Amino acid sequence: MCLPVSVSLVCSTQGVDLDPVALYGAMEGHGGASFSKMKAAIEAHGFDVHTVQPKVALVRRLLDEGIALVGPLYG
Repeated sequence: MCLPVSVSLVCSTQGVDLDPVALYGAMEGHGGASFSKMKAAIEAHGFDVHTVQPKVALVRRLLDEGIALVGPLYG
């Protein structure tokens, strides 16, 4: 449920309230949810979803511009 909860929080910053449980179902989650299914589920709600390289400068710039991000953490 981590990904659906994270995505629903990000969507709420844009004024769109999504139920994480319903989102998990839309992502066809079964013990986890894939980013490709997350992309399709969020695009169905009118969001543009882009993949970017996790470079520090780019992430800082996007956040400074008010663009919400969701991504995995490694390490």
